[in-house]
Amino acid sequence: MTNLFSDFDGYPSKKLSKEDEPELQLLMECCEDMFLLIEGKTPPSTAAQELLSKIPEGRTLKDKYVFGFYSDQNILISVLDLIENYKKDKMWFVGLLLIDPAFRNKGIGKEIIEFLKTALKENQAATIILSVVEQNKSALRFWQRFGFMEVERKTKLFREKMSTFIDFKLDL
Repeated sequence: MTNLFSDFDGYPSKKLSKEDEPELQLLMECCEDMFLLIEGKTPPSTAAQELLSKIPEGRTLKDKYVFGFYSDQNILISVLDLIENYKKDKMWFVGLLLIDPAFRNKGIGKEIIEFLKTALKENQAATIILSVVEQNKSALRFWQRFGFMEVERKTKLFREKMSTFIDFKLDL
């Protein structure tokens, strides 16, 4: 499903690869507010490499899609991390939606998620799931606006910081 966003008119997009690591790292560093909120520290120098290569147990890199979205000046301004068939067939996991602070609250997230919902439904996906850290109030509101419903809360250690994670689910 490498071409998931091939018909996306909102912003130029592509599936990111190792060659895109430097610009992805720059975006992640630009979004240090999110890292501070969730992890309590700025992104490590390996953040982009980890995002492109980290996969859940039982999955392979063939199941992972990291899409980049670009400004008119061809600058990476957003990234979406997806895992196909996450815990079962037709279930997709959103690992990360990250938007450059200069482009937040301008509709890019809405465009990406509305398109994602439609594209996955057309490709017979049944469910999208994701987790949001409780202290990220704007992300909680964002996902709820799209119909994602809370299914579970769990407190766990994530990169040296205890946080409550809220799992959300959307049936397509």
